[in-house]
Amino acid sequence: MKNILITLCLIISFSCKSQIVSNYQIPNTLDIIPVEQIVDEFIINPEENVHIKDVNHIFDNYIGNWTASINAKDYTFIITKETILFDAYDNIYLDVLLIRYLILDSNNLAIIEDSTDSSYESVPIEGSIFRNLSNGLNYELHYTGMQEDKVACGQNGNVYIKLTNNNTQLYFNLSDDHNMYDECPNGLAEQVLPINRILLTKQ
Repeated sequence: MKNILITLCLIISFSCKSQIVSNYQIPNTLDIIPVEQIVDEFIINPEENVHIKDVNHIFDNYIGNWTASINAKDYTFIITKETILFDAYDNIYLDVLLIRYLILDSNNLAIIEDSTDSSYESVPIEGSIFRNLSNGLNYELHYTGMQEDKVACGQNGNVYIKLTNNNTQLYFNLSDDHNMYDECPNGLAEQVLPINRILLTKQ
């Protein structure tokens, strides 16, 4: 049951928001599990007093600014790493990647959407675990748009990222699954993120 609850929280992470913690807040008595050992299912043993931690610096190659220009839009994705208190009851801490972004119209450089100043509580793309997909190992993040009404009408889903070309480029893919949590007379909201997989280059 515990694993089911954690999985549900990951699926709807925007309503189960955990808090970012600093190093001095993390107990030094926690069992450490490397982030790369949590793949496909959020199953941990023991199930409490653990820190799922980037001890081997797996996330280091993801951190930074990544850009691409596609379909008359300039994308900049800013990836950072944070530690969150994922489950206060069972004392579970989790290292995650967060993504903020800036999307511009390539023709006139008008801002289409900008989340670069988002606080943790409103960051649109929050990491969870690694997944084995058809194209290999990807890191999965959960996406919720910046406008509540559009989030409820489908500006949501999973984002998958995968490093390539000696970690100088990164595939970015928004899933095809978008949930509608409200009555949406106009149907599915238009997606702000690219709907096809794109290749980003590290700056």
